[in-house]
Amino acid sequence: MGSKGPYKKQKNVNKGESKGEGLIDLVFSWSLADVLNKDLYKAKVKPIPEMFSSTEEYMDSFIEPLIEETHKGLFSSIQTVHRAPTREILSVDICKPRKDLYYNISFNGKRDDESYEPKFGDLVALTEVRPKRMDDLHRPRSPYLIGFVHTEGECDSEKMDIRASKSIVLGEYGYRRKYKKKRSLFVVYLTSMITNLRIWMALKSELDGNMNVINRVLQPDSTVRIMTILFGLFTCFYCYNYMQYSYQGDHMSTGKEINIKETKTFY
Repeated sequence: MGSKGPYKKQKNVNKGESKGEGLIDLVFSWSLADVLNKDLYKAKVKPIPEMFSSTEEYMDSFIEPLIEETHKGLFSSIQTVHRAPTREILSVDICKPRKDLYYNISFNGKRDDESYEPKFGDLVALTEVRPKRMDDLHRPRSPYLIGFVHTEGECDSEKMDIRASKSIVLGEYGYRRKYKKKRSLFVVYLTSMITNLRIWMALKSELDGNMNVINRVLQPDSTVRIMTILFGLFTCFYCYNYMQYSYQGDHMSTGKEINIKETKTFY
């Protein structure tokens, strides 16, 4: 999938767009070359001022730093993809009711303690091999393809729904791959999008009651409150990076620490 280039500001969220979907669309627009370009957003990020002339200016000032942080997180994950948790896929089907680029995935029942168990909000790659290097994410017969875990199998850990960055050719992988002698397909954990999506929603005014808080912050005597929110956002970035390190270190630790039901409100 070709690159759409650096992020362009969107003043308003389109009516009907799911909460948090804009950030997912942006991540999906990056080619593998974009992800591996560590300077992709370097020139776009400007220092955040202490005073703002409008609510819109305040909100927009955090967007590009958040995008850059999201890009850095994915860049870091792909550099260490050889250590990423993986799981073999048994089947891929179009979700019902049918929705463009949404797929239901079933896993091979055989697994060990190090097998990947997808969680809502995970960003994953779909590959033909268990990746040993970055190039394995983009092979001649299997171009770079990523997905967002939209629904995990709460009652059945062997299934999940994802939104894919582009169409999956079902003819290649079939319904029951092992019976049709199809090529192998694996899901590979890259990163969790939960924290950054929640920040994105706040900045895009997609959280109920958020604008009342922001408007109060922008009063003339609000310098201390602005710095407090700045500290809070950077704390989120720190926590996000810590969770990523923890997840990749022991594979399953953060899935138990995150309140999954609470986070599902944003997508």
